[in-house]
Amino acid sequence: MRTPIGNKVIELRKERGWTQYELARRTAIVRGTIASIESGKSKEPTTGILLRLSRAFNIRPEELYQAAGYVKEAGAIYHRRETIEELRGLKSSCF
Repeated sequence: MRTPIGNKVIELRKERGWTQYELARRTAIVRGTIASIESGKSKEPTTGILLRLSRAFNIRPEELYQAAGYVKEAGAIYHRRETIEELRGLKSSCF
C-alpha cells in the first residue's frame, strides 16, 4: 500500500517526466530504494535519502520530511527555494 511519501515522490518524478532510473541517476540512490519508497515498502526513508531527493526535485526538504511524517508542518525553516547555482555547488560537495 502506498504511503504519503511514496505518492509525493511519484508525483514529483512524473511531473518532471523522469523514470525511476533517471531519478536514481540524479540522486545516486539505488533504483530499488526509490521503488521501495514509491510502493510503500520503505515507510520511513532516512532523512539523508529525503535530502537527496529534495535536491534533485529542487524543493525544500521539509516538503518530503512532512510527507514522510518527520515534521508536522513544512516551511518553518526555509523561506526560499535554492537556486540552480546553489544546487550545483551542493552537488559537487556532496558526491
